[in-house]
Amino acid sequence: MNIVYYITGHGYGHAVRSIEIIKKLLDQDTSCTVHIRTKAPQWLFSVLPKERTTYQEVILDYGVLQKNSFKVDKPATLQANLDLIARAPSLVKSERLKLESLKPDIVVSDITPLAFEIAEQLSVPSVAVGNFSWDWIYTPFLDEYPAFEPVIEFIQRHYAKAKHLYRLPFYGDMSAFPNIIDVPLVCRRSDAHAQSIKNRLGIEKEIFLIALRENDLTHVNWNNVSLPRELVGLATFRVPHPQFTQIKEGLFFFQDLVKTAKIALSKPGYGIVSDCIANQTRLLYIPRNDFAEEPVLQLALANFATSERIERQDLMAGHWHALETLMKKPHHWPKMDLSGAEFTAKEIKKIAAIELPR
Repeated sequence: MNIVYYITGHGYGHAVRSIEIIKKLLDQDTSCTVHIRTKAPQWLFSVLPKERTTYQEVILDYGVLQKNSFKVDKPATLQANLDLIARAPSLVKSERLKLESLKPDIVVSDITPLAFEIAEQLSVPSVAVGNFSWDWIYTPFLDEYPAFEPVIEFIQRHYAKAKHLYRLPFYGDMSAFPNIIDVPLVCRRSDAHAQSIKNRLGIEKEIFLIALRENDLTHVNWNNVSLPRELVGLATFRVPHPQFTQIKEGLFFFQDLVKTAKIALSKPGYGIVSDCIANQTRLLYIPRNDFAEEPVLQLALANFATSERIERQDLMAGHWHALETLMKKPHHWPKMDLSGAEFTAKEIKKIAAIELPR
């Protein structure tokens, strides 16, 4: 069985959850090969067996272009999408010609719109996986930038070609897809022993994990930051503060660090929210503007996690009182089905098998 898997290059969340599904696809069928096509960096996929997966860098969607983790560059996002629409026929033709020799049995997309047009031209079924769609993300931009209208219509036309959408928890309006199947949470559950990770790090205190990029914290007034004495900060970059330790990136799987940490600091994206829920790690989160999924993910944290909000101005000023508030909160981890990767992999195989032999 040959599976072509398109993954948007926007952020890491789409890629890491796709990897979990791909792992299950490979486990469930030893004859399965997955061909990954994405702009997400290749190193993310190094956990997959090279003999049964391929990687090709492809740009077929832009998601949202950002100046940093907290702000969308709407004009640049609009122009990138308009340019993509103009080039869409040639992009689809190029992809179709490249994939014909693979003879794929199914095309999966999280959540690249043109993937479904490519599948249609190859006469193979296509399915989507996601908790939001780009048309929903762009719709709030219309008031300020009405030129997003043809972009949204273009995306919706292509989403309508999908045979099914496997809709993940914490979702927005995905009515562009005609057939929706709800699935459990797709997440990275660590099986590491937290104490052994701390021993390898040489850390005895509880860990406060920075799950942000270095440039997200450029303007923090570190002179005002004071961590509770029982915490030590941990980041993959140098933090100019005596209570923080730097760790080499890639030394541990990220989900193992999340499990080992008592608290993580991040923006509320699907990846970190699902990781924290799966590993029962408290999340101190910074709200973002112009992200339609923000209220949905904040509600998910309220319902399924132990979390606390810190305003961005307080974060930058070094006034981290919300961290102490979060540490004092009682545990809140309602039971949640975490079998989404296995469930979705079985569904993908089922759809592909219906079409065999062609």
